[in-house]
Amino acid sequence: MRELLVVVLALTGCAADPPGESIVFDPCDRPTVALPEGTADQVASLDEALARWRDAGVDGPARDDAAPAPSVTVVFRDGAAANFGFYDAATATVYINTRLDPQQRAIVIAHELGHALGLFHVEAATRASVMNPGNTATPPNASDAAALAALWGACPAPDP
Repeated sequence: MRELLVVVLALTGCAADPPGESIVFDPCDRPTVALPEGTADQVASLDEALARWRDAGVDGPARDDAAPAPSVTVVFRDGAAANFGFYDAATATVYINTRLDPQQRAIVIAHELGHALGLFHVEAATRASVMNPGNTATPPNASDAAALAALWGACPAPDP
């Protein structure tokens, strides 16, 4: 599995990280995403987030709750209303606020997985993107898929 190691010198994810190394994943390597403890609604939100990335043309990551060492772990926690989610790039953990409604949760999970795949925030004035800061409505789209392809290159075609 290819991993991109990035040294963080500024803001990454959805909050300030201390300077250090960040773990991000090549979507072509189909990183695994696990939700070891979650309600049926939370699992459905994760599945919806992954489906939204596939709908945008990104065939990875994939959920595998039984993976002994998943690439990314998703954890739900209570948080302040203004805090939607966060990708902890040092531990490859996505934290999602339990206060979000199911539709918002799916978009926020997709956004945080975007950070796990190496994407940064895109100002809404630039373009509509799942990576818009504070986004709870815009799913991954073709421009987000293009941003991943620009970062990692095109994924090879699957073997017949």
